[in-house]
Amino acid sequence: MKHRMSLLLSLALSAMMAMSAGASSHAQQRTTAKEPPATGKARPAARASARFVPTAWQVKCIATGGKNNTASCILSGAVVEARTRRILVKLEIPDHRKFLTLQLPHGLDLRKPVELRVGGKQLGKASFVTSRPAGSFARMKLDKKTLAAIGKGKDISIGMKIFNGSDMSVRMSLKGFSAALRKLR
Repeated sequence: MKHRMSLLLSLALSAMMAMSAGASSHAQQRTTAKEPPATGKARPAARASARFVPTAWQVKCIATGGKNNTASCILSGAVVEARTRRILVKLEIPDHRKFLTLQLPHGLDLRKPVELRVGGKQLGKASFVTSRPAGSFARMKLDKKTLAAIGKGKDISIGMKIFNGSDMSVRMSLKGFSAALRKLR
């Protein structure tokens, strides 16, 4: 468990440093350690690079039982590390569509809200609600106008403050979002 947490923390910190340096582009960032200059000696193996990729927008339902065989559904999309599939950023909208939940990395300034933008226009701000081993979680209220704006956009930008004061931004493609939203019960 301790090794797992340190691996998650180092992955999140690597991603935050790369993104705060302006390395985000539709959630397909690369962070690579620089190799030392050639000295005629054998070089140490290069550190593994982290590449982040978006997942498809999808709807998952879980049967909740009861007389009517009801189910609870959630629409979600994420940016994950390509090799390990660890989540960097995840967005979720439940079937009642009243709020958007964001799963974000540790190391953020929880006193500052998360800013969401679609097409360069501010969509709203999400406030942090909790922190768990899987990351920090923020939530923003949704209405029909906000959902329509997300559905019409090409990508959504999630802006955060890192605890050291630096800015971090992750862009996610909205390709497939509208189709998934129509499937949400």
